[in-house]
Amino acid sequence: MENPALDRNQILLGQRKMLEQKKERLERLIFTIDDILKGENRMDFAVFNQEDIEQLYRAVMGNLSDEQKKQFMGNYIAANGGATSKMSDAKMMGKDAAEQEAEFHKMFVKNASGEQAQKNFQKLVEWYGSKEQVLEGAQPTNPDIFAAYQKRLDAVMKKLADKRGEEPSGFPVKEIIGEYDFVSRQLYQIKDAEAIVKDLAALYQTNEQARTALDKQYGAGTADFFAAAVGEFYKKM
Repeated sequence: MENPALDRNQILLGQRKMLEQKKERLERLIFTIDDILKGENRMDFAVFNQEDIEQLYRAVMGNLSDEQKKQFMGNYIAANGGATSKMSDAKMMGKDAAEQEAEFHKMFVKNASGEQAQKNFQKLVEWYGSKEQVLEGAQPTNPDIFAAYQKRLDAVMKKLADKRGEEPSGFPVKEIIGEYDFVSRQLYQIKDAEAIVKDLAALYQTNEQARTALDKQYGAGTADFFAAAVGEFYKKM
C-alpha cells in the first residue's frame, strides 16, 4: 500500500529545498545591491547555479538522438575555438560514446559557470520571464516533436524568403511572421515569443556570420528581410 504521509513529506521536502534556493539567491542579490549602493558596482552572483546548469544540460541532451548528440558536441567544441577546441578534441579521441559524453558534460558545466555564459542565461530569463520558467521550458521534449517544430520553422522561413521584394508591412508577410511567432512559442515553450524573435532579428543585423549563414540557407537578402518583417510585425500601434 502507498503511504500518504511519506508522499506528503517528500512533497514538503521538495518545496522546502526550492524555497531555500530562492532564499539563497535573494540574499545574494540583496548583498549585491548593497554593494552597488556603496559604490562597489559589481555582480557576484550567478544567474544559474550548479544545480540549474545540470538541469539545463539534462534537458538539452534529453532532446537529442545519439547522432544529434554527436553533432551537437562537435559543434559546441568547435565554437570554443583555439587551444580549448584542440584540447577538447584530443580528450575525445579514442573514447567510446559514453566516455565522450562524460568528458563533454564536464566541459559544458565548466563553461556554463563562466561570466559570458551567465550573461547569456540572463537573456534567457528575459525571454522566459523568470528563471523558474526557463528551467520549466527546458524540460526534455519528445525528440520527434522537437524536430517537427524545427522543420515547421524551416518551412516558414522558406515561405518568408519567397516574399522577398514585397512590403514587410503587408498582410501576407505579417501572416508568415505570425506563424513564426506561434511555432517559436511551441518550440521554446514560452508564452510570448516577441523578445526572442526580435533578438534573433537583431542578431542577423549585427552578426555577419549569422547573416551570411541565413542568406546562404534561404537566399541573399533573407536576413535583412526577416529583420524588417519582424520589426513591422511587432510594431506597436
